[in-house]
Order: sequence, then structure tokens, then C-alpha cells
Amino acid sequence: MEANQGFRFVAATNTADLEGNALPEFIRSRMRPVINVGYPSQEEICDIVSKRFPTVSDHLRPLLERFWELWPKLDRKAPTPRDAIYVFNLALSLAAFGDLNKDDRYSKSTPEKPFPLKPTGRLMAIAPEHLEIAFQELFHEGSCSKS
Repeated sequence: MEANQGFRFVAATNTADLEGNALPEFIRSRMRPVINVGYPSQEEICDIVSKRFPTVSDHLRPLLERFWELWPKLDRKAPTPRDAIYVFNLALSLAAFGDLNKDDRYSKSTPEKPFPLKPTGRLMAIAPEHLEIAFQELFHEGSCSKS
């Protein structure tokens, strides 16, 4: 593979790595021009979440609305797609765990009669409460509970 004519150098870094002149000038001078890539829009993040979690797509709109209500309470910059995916992954796990605790077959299992490993065919429903707990767990904020 050959680089295109005029190609010099491509690098990506977190902005925190550049603070305090962390890079020597001889490297910094080779990183011109600088192209800053901002945060994705709210619409783009919603689209990413809907594609990543197709099993909850029927109930996604109120969950996304709740996500966008909770995010500003964190007093952070705009969320990244990774932030949203982490929150929804944890919320989905919390919903699954809640479903397991409601099912007698799991709570009454013993070594002699273990719980079934076959999927039950039920679809877990993520509730806004699952998102709130996920926010609290991931971002250690006590102010994300329902108002």
C-alpha cells in the first residue's frame, strides 16, 4: 500500500494529551494542519443508539428523551456515542437482571435442579428507572434520580 502524493502524517489524540505541551515541538510541527472533530449531534447519537439496540426500538423514544434529560445533570461536555452505548448496555443488563429476579425458576434453582439455560423468548423492557440507575452507576452522580 502506498500513501497518496502529498501525504505527510496523520495522528489522532485526545485533547487532554495536548495540554501543557505534552508533545515535543518537533512532533507538534509535523501535525499541521490540525483538524478538530467535535462531538456528534443529539440526532446522530440517537441514531447510533437505535441501530445498536434494535431489540428495544419500539420503546426507544421515551428512553432517549430520558437520556437527554439526565445528561445535563452530570455537568459534563456533550455525550459521546460511547457514553450513550455504555448507559444503554447497563440499562439493558439491569432490565435482564430484574426479569431474572421476578422468575421463580431462577430464584428456586438448586444444584440438583439448576435454572434452565434456554432463553424464555421474553423481551426485556428497559424502563426509565433502569437508565437512571445506569447513570448513577456509571457516572457516580446522586442527582440523576427522578425529580
